[in-house]
Amino acid sequence: MYRFPHIAPLLLCLVLPHAACKGDRGKAPPPGGKASAAAPASKAAAPVDPRAGHHVARSLLAEQSRAELWQGGVFIQLGGPEQNKYTLGNWRTGWGEAGQAAGERYLAAGKRARLRVALASPVTRLVMRARAPGGEQRMTLTVDGEETASAKIGATWAEVTIALKPALPAGHRRLGFKFRRAGVQVAWIWLAEGEGPAPAARGSRVGSLEFGSPRRALLAPSPRRYSYHLVLPADSALVFDYGARATTRFTVRLVQDGADPVVLFRGEGGPKWRTARADLSPHAGKLVRLDFETAAPKPAEAGWGEPDIVRKGPRPAVPLVTAANGARDLIYILIDTVRQDAFKPFNPSTRVHAPALAALATESVRFDNAYNNDNWTKPSVATALSGLYSSTHGTTGKYSMLPREVTLLSEHLRERGFETAGFIANGYVSEKFGFKVGWRTYRNYIREELHYEAKHVFNDALQWLKKPHEGRRFLYIQTIDPHVPYAVPRSFLDRYYPEKYEGPLGPSVSGYETKDWLDGKRQLSEDDKRYIRALYDAEVSYHDHYMGKFIEAIRELGVLDDAVLVVSNDHGEELFDHGKIGHGHSLYDELVRNPLMLRYPRLLPRGERVPDVVGLVDLTPTLLDMLRVPHIKGMDGISLLPTIFGRPPLGESYEVAEFQARGRMVRLGAYKLMFGRDRERLFDLERDPGEQKDILHSHPVARRACEIYLGEALGTPTKSARLAGTPRRRQHRAGDAKMDPQLKRQLEALGYIE
Repeated sequence: MYRFPHIAPLLLCLVLPHAACKGDRGKAPPPGGKASAAAPASKAAAPVDPRAGHHVARSLLAEQSRAELWQGGVFIQLGGPEQNKYTLGNWRTGWGEAGQAAGERYLAAGKRARLRVALASPVTRLVMRARAPGGEQRMTLTVDGEETASAKIGATWAEVTIALKPALPAGHRRLGFKFRRAGVQVAWIWLAEGEGPAPAARGSRVGSLEFGSPRRALLAPSPRRYSYHLVLPADSALVFDYGARATTRFTVRLVQDGADPVVLFRGEGGPKWRTARADLSPHAGKLVRLDFETAAPKPAEAGWGEPDIVRKGPRPAVPLVTAANGARDLIYILIDTVRQDAFKPFNPSTRVHAPALAALATESVRFDNAYNNDNWTKPSVATALSGLYSSTHGTTGKYSMLPREVTLLSEHLRERGFETAGFIANGYVSEKFGFKVGWRTYRNYIREELHYEAKHVFNDALQWLKKPHEGRRFLYIQTIDPHVPYAVPRSFLDRYYPEKYEGPLGPSVSGYETKDWLDGKRQLSEDDKRYIRALYDAEVSYHDHYMGKFIEAIRELGVLDDAVLVVSNDHGEELFDHGKIGHGHSLYDELVRNPLMLRYPRLLPRGERVPDVVGLVDLTPTLLDMLRVPHIKGMDGISLLPTIFGRPPLGESYEVAEFQARGRMVRLGAYKLMFGRDRERLFDLERDPGEQKDILHSHPVARRACEIYLGEALGTPTKSARLAGTPRRRQHRAGDAKMDPQLKRQLEALGYIE
């Protein structure tokens, strides 16, 4: 781990006199523009603007809802976007709807409600502002599952204080609140570290302050601390103004797991704005916590003016999609059940022979850290074609049917004059579950009991493309070759298992056999597992062979360069990585990583690698932008075009995945946090890509950061609204499809066995 024993050589703090900070930042010459003539030698040189030659990469004012607030203890404001970091976005924590009454924003509690907090110091009191509209009732407080104390909540707003003996120790804590009846309204909770009244300054964190000139600022009457968790970009610096009505000590501290804290800035501020700058480049790419702290002998009005993380050079430009560079057609290839790490562009050490995809990668933008937002076909494809998370579209169960009010890409494009065709080799993506909408041509190989191997699916799709079409086209191809049953010609298997297999498995492996192994009815030797892995890898090579033939054929037809070509998956496949086989049972990377690639050289750079963490939920808005088609109303995802060109729109690139009601996952920087029914785990994917070592208790900064962003995502699934704190919009309710014997048999053949 990096350590920083010598602070001074690693940081640059430039404190400018008040005369340099009049707020006229727009007077700096634009990047690439001409500087003004040098001043005469007899005059003092103009002070250097610390923002000159840089662009704002992250506005900490815009991200204020992500910051944790300390005022003599952790202060938790409920009823707004700040709450999500403590309530996990209200996912399985017992909280209900937010509201406002008698001038108080609040969050309604169920009979049992929970919060997650990270305490820097022991806490001696819990102060809660709450009321019980239905009449007085008793609340019981639990800490990490243990009953600790109790108090009465009255029918009108009041501050309720609970003394904590012994004090709550520092660290991650789970606070629980038990009530006799649901509906208690809680405005805020203060976890006090000492004596004294609850903080008086509540409400807005951002406002206008004037110390010689006006600034938008983080309001920081002392003592107050804002803690931001973020991944620091390369070539970056922190720039901010600071000022106070009375003399106040300002400190900025950087905290990172496994390293000593670093004081980036310390200085005294008074009633005139001053500017400071701290170099962040020694910590580029690291997940850190930045603490902004004020302290003064007496409480005084103070603030951090326009705190920004800036980067060298001009702000990256995102090209405008025009009639000249916009795509005419869309060809979307979804490879069901293929693992991202099967392909050399994503995993150079793989043994899998897939030259077609490797060649395509040299012509495409590929996303090294793309994630599916679910772990099995039905909800994942619904997300891919709608731009909605699974918890929004609701199509998550074996029998659930896509709600009619959910608009799919096929419908949206057909309404705008596209010829639409779907060639689909999975029975779940069928009319029975609401997916046969918007297609002028539609074929489901499982439902129609046709040959569903890639050879046949790609050939049918090619024949459709060869037919004359007057309008624009959307072709969707969902192949299923790496899915069970693993059955592949011997010529492909010989590369991975050249000897004769002598074990109990046959020339193919069915879903019934894998289920017997999972249920403990069959034992597998190491050679059996090696044979199964060989069959799977051979399936990937078989698919790549026919996909390559298809791509060359459409190139020769002159179709390829007029179309956006997408290659994706819906989920991967576990092959004994964590003790199981198949999919739909966990959120490990072998199941949720996506080999996402976009080819359209008229707009996108060739061979570009995008390191940002992105999600399949963003694909539909991206494609619509490239086609110059209006977005589907109400999508959760956002276009990836700004991210491709170096300007991620939400400041932090992170993504979540869902597993019905049983689990949630977030990937942030190098770290991945997984929540299950009764367990949470944290992994460092740079050091442990196989997710074998749980570091939950040794990395408190990374753990808390992941909790904060997961809560934000679950509380506000609509990405464009996250920083604005728009309340969670309604969820769609999926009905159930009726399973007939034929459909049940068809799905069981693919391994979907009860």
